[in-house]
Amino acid sequence: MTKSKIRRSQKAGLPTSIYFKDVFDHTIIAIETVETYRDILAGLLDIYLSSVSNRLNEIMKVLHCPGGRLHGPYFKKKKWI
Repeated sequence: MTKSKIRRSQKAGLPTSIYFKDVFDHTIIAIETVETYRDILAGLLDIYLSSVSNRLNEIMKVLHCPGGRLHGPYFKKKKWI
């Protein structure tokens, strides 16, 4: 609830104003919880992407060494214009 509704509820009576303040507090807590979970998920996504990148780097290291050995003799025989 917005603060203007809380102010209007104060005119309605004490139990209603207490209710709206309680709803407002619960809404703020829910929003903060969602933001916390969003930050946690963003961190987990960063961890996952870095692990995928590290695995790809390891694969590229393995593939690069044999490829260089195979291309060396081929390029020495080939004459480029």
